[in-house]
Amino acid sequence: ADLYRVARPPATSKSKDWQVIVPVPESAYKSSGDGSPLLPEIPFLAGNSGYWPYFDKDGQLVCFRVRMDRPEGKKDIFPVCFCRHRINAETSWQLREPREPFDLFDLPSVLSATDGVLVVEGERTATAARRTLPGWSVTTWPGGVQRVRKADWSTLKALTGVKIVLWPDNDEPGIAAMSEIARLLDRTVRVVTLDPSWPKGYDIADL
Repeated sequence: ADLYRVARPPATSKSKDWQVIVPVPESAYKSSGDGSPLLPEIPFLAGNSGYWPYFDKDGQLVCFRVRMDRPEGKKDIFPVCFCRHRINAETSWQLREPREPFDLFDLPSVLSATDGVLVVEGERTATAARRTLPGWSVTTWPGGVQRVRKADWSTLKALTGVKIVLWPDNDEPGIAAMSEIARLLDRTVRVVTLDPSWPKGYDIADL
């Protein structure tokens, strides 16, 4: 700030001073016409290219995950939780993770599935899959391929009489992640066979 002669930003609290509130109080966010939670107006996330609410098993809001695209083509996905300051009791939306293990994406739909559940990699892909396959419940886990073990797979594992299909991204990390999920579920699953002509990283959203 001194070097470029711009105003100093206000002092911020240490992240450990903010405690995540779960579920999020309904007074802390607005909803769209169909009842979907709207991302609060957070200045540093104003240029997001997409966001996804996460819910607990009771259908209550847990957090948002927000995608920010970089100019060079890469992306960042940030967790945004409603928090209370442990000292002054101020409440605010913060870049914090909810407690582990993390809930699966669209968990209420998964729990109500009677036929099949499709597991894909990433919220953008899950949203595209729901449009492409409207008869399916579609889910993913938060945090990407490195965080498979941080998700709560027990709800999916306990679904009896429901077929589970895993659709990996067309790359080594994606295939490895789905193999790990199959081991964690420890039940019969099907894995989509990828077309060898697809480009690297191809997924159902690209279709």
